[in-house]
Amino acid sequence: MFSEWKKIATFRKPLTEVVNEATLGNGLKDLVIATFLVMLIIAITATINSTFMPLTVIQSLAKDFNLTIFWALIVVGPIIAIIGTLIGGGVLHIIAKILGGKASYGKFVGVFSKVGAAIEGFYQLIIQIILLVVTIVIAVAMPNSAGTSILTLVQLVLILVSLLVGLIGLYLSIKATSIVHELSMLKSAVVVLIIPIILLVIMVVGLLFVGLSMQVMNTGNGIPESTAKTAWKSAEPWGIVDWANSNGTLTVILRNNSNEPLDFVGMTIGTQNDYIGREGISPGGTITKTFNSTCTSGTKYSYPRNEISIIYNGSLIAGKTQNAAADIVGTCQ
Repeated sequence: MFSEWKKIATFRKPLTEVVNEATLGNGLKDLVIATFLVMLIIAITATINSTFMPLTVIQSLAKDFNLTIFWALIVVGPIIAIIGTLIGGGVLHIIAKILGGKASYGKFVGVFSKVGAAIEGFYQLIIQIILLVVTIVIAVAMPNSAGTSILTLVQLVLILVSLLVGLIGLYLSIKATSIVHELSMLKSAVVVLIIPIILLVIMVVGLLFVGLSMQVMNTGNGIPESTAKTAWKSAEPWGIVDWANSNGTLTVILRNNSNEPLDFVGMTIGTQNDYIGREGISPGGTITKTFNSTCTSGTKYSYPRNEISIIYNGSLIAGKTQNAAADIVGTCQ
C-alpha cells in the first residue's frame, strides 16, 4: 500500500490507472489507513515532547488535556476524514456535474480519496516520522530550552515543506478530477479550488469587517464608553477607575494597579496636561485629576488614546511614560 501511495504521490503511477482502479470503498479504506498512521505518529511525537521537553506553566497545565486530544484523534481523525470526504466530495461532484462532468459520485469520491490518501500516506507520513525522530534525538540529547528552540525551528521548516506538499496534492487532485470527470484542466481547477476560494473570500471579508470595526472604535465616538472604561480599569501600572465630563470639567480618577508604590507625576489629555511634580500612590490607591472641557450637556466627547499619556516614577526608573489603554469617551452631563 505504501508503495502505491509513493507511486501516485511521485507521479510514477499514471492517474488514468488510479481512476480505473478506484472505487468508493477502496478509496475510503486507503484514506482511513493513511489518516490513522499520520495521527498515530503525531500522538507519539506529542507524548514524547510533553514528557521530556521543558514546558511553560500553561503548557504543563494543558499537557494532559492536549495529549488526550492527540490520542483521541487516532480514532476520531479517520472518522472525520471519511465524513469530510463524503460531504466535501459530494459538493465538488455537484459542481463538476454542473460544469459537464461525467463520473458517478462513488467513482469521483473514490479517486479523490485515493489521491488524498497518497499525499497523506507518503509525504505527510514521512514529514511526521522525521519530526518524531528529531523529537526523540533532542529529548535524549538536549532536553532543555536550547533543544526546544531547535525543535521549533525544525517544525517551522517542516510546515514550509507541508505547504509545498499541499501544492503537489492540489495539482494531483485537479488532474485526477479532469480525468475522471472528462473535464478540461481549467474546469477541474474550478471544481477543486472553488471551496477554498469561497472560504478565502469569506475570510478576507471577515478581516475587512473586523478592521473597519476597529477603525471605527479607534475614532473615539465609535467605541462604547463601557468598553473604554473596562479597558482602562485593568490597565497597568495606572488604571482609570472612572471619569465624567460635567459643567466644563473632565474629572478622571486614576488608580495604581501595580504591586508597588508609584509616584504620579502628571497626565496629558489632548492639549491639556496636569503635572503636579510628584505624588506617591500606594498599590490600589487612587488620585483624582481634573481638566477643562468645552463640551455642552448631552453632546458626545472623545479624547483619542494617542493624545493621552501618564508620566510616573517607578521604584527604579523615573520619568516613565504610560500610553493610553483606550480612548476616553462619553456624553457630557
